[in-house]
Amino acid sequence: MFSENSSTSTSTQSDDAAAKELAHTAQVAIETMATDNNGSYAGATPKLLNQYESTIQLGPGSGNAYIAANGVTVLGGGTGYNVTATSTTGDSFGITRSASGALSRSCRPSGQGGCSSGGSW
Repeated sequence: MFSENSSTSTSTQSDDAAAKELAHTAQVAIETMATDNNGSYAGATPKLLNQYESTIQLGPGSGNAYIAANGVTVLGGGTGYNVTATSTTGDSFGITRSASGALSRSCRPSGQGGCSSGGSW
């Protein structure tokens, strides 16, 4: 039988996994948007990404991971981006594409749930 802490840990990891998947879904949506926009990420917003992928939930509710109003940031005049999903636990998982095209993944709080102690996933 599971202890309460084990059950809570499993639930947190599951909730965080949903946020990681949503961050990836947002990444695919913003890349598709850029394809339609001559390679530029300029103008990307959570609402616009939701138009590309309707499963992207905007804001908290219904017990699902979501992209907050400030969950999409365009970098370098449209040459890069950061998309961040928030789990129902409040943990956040982001994917950043730099102007050079390098991808990185970050999360907070580090060392909790599905976020490594180094702050990446």
